[in-house]
Amino acid sequence: MSKHETVLTRRYWEQETDGLLIEEFPVVRNKAGCNPRRLDGLVIQGLTKKVGDTKQHVDTNAKAENLVRDRDVIIIQTKATPFNITLLGQAFFSKYLVEFYFHPRSIRSVAVCTGGDPEMMSIAESLGIEVVCYPPENQAEKGAFKSTKHCFWEEKLGGTMIEGSPILRMLEKTSRVVIPGGS
Repeated sequence: MSKHETVLTRRYWEQETDGLLIEEFPVVRNKAGCNPRRLDGLVIQGLTKKVGDTKQHVDTNAKAENLVRDRDVIIIQTKATPFNITLLGQAFFSKYLVEFYFHPRSIRSVAVCTGGDPEMMSIAESLGIEVVCYPPENQAEKGAFKSTKHCFWEEKLGGTMIEGSPILRMLEKTSRVVIPGGS
């Protein structure tokens, strides 16, 4: 993982999650006929919020499985580029690798990037992958991010978006509504 990806991964972890972050989490270890596969980050919810030591926490498959089994986890795959098919594939297949090898109670897969194509991001969302976009460091304040829904709304819909209303959730089973033509 590059230093720019580490910054994005940690920003997401700090702002959006609670739990132990293991960077470069080994999902598949190097063995005969099998290439290694690492996640940019795995957050294990319900544990103390800190960055874990990969060697201490997951230096063996057994330790990694014991740490993850029957817990709620968040997979973070990061690219310091706009959202693309490579990141989509990593976020999609990583979920199945973690499920197959480590048996968590629940898995959220998150793709962290610097922007992207709203149509491609909609496809990711339909596959159960959350996409979070942080503008490059030199373009916006550090805390700003846009979800898939925000990018799609800004680039394709326009209007006014109302979010988080308890009435919307009760009546429409949704948390957002867009009013066309609004500011």
